[in-house]
Amino acid sequence: MTPPPINQHATEEADKVKGHTDVRRTASHTKKYADAVKEVAASEKVACLDLWSALMTAAGWDGELSKLPGSKENEVNYLLQALLHDGKVWRYSFRYLTDNLFQGLHFSGVAYSIFFQEFMHLIQRTWPDQMPSKLPFVFPAWNEPESWKAWEASHK
Repeated sequence: MTPPPINQHATEEADKVKGHTDVRRTASHTKKYADAVKEVAASEKVACLDLWSALMTAAGWDGELSKLPGSKENEVNYLLQALLHDGKVWRYSFRYLTDNLFQGLHFSGVAYSIFFQEFMHLIQRTWPDQMPSKLPFVFPAWNEPESWKAWEASHK
């Protein structure tokens, strides 16, 4: 899977809040990394979920490098901004809520929806027999009490 794009406008602000003075991530480097992942997948003949391209398409990018959404060299792309998290998350210490900690990097609900759709398309193209609709249930449905009794009896 390729890395997703980043919104450098937001990630740089979040890095400053954390005390970093240098640019840690750039939109153009993330694109290069995504391109490298696709090249390795192609050379190894393995499936690759191109999440970077899917999200950039959703952000309206036309493919012109000089107009790369998320890059500080360009205006804020509000479509890309809507795909990436607003930054309000709990820190692992659980001591306090931190704003802007992951701003411009992690997914919004819309981006997760695109991720899921792209993943399902990849499974359909590459392993159609593994589509969820074609897989057997491991456990009975939650609302089938008789099936649960039979399952429990057979697993004692």
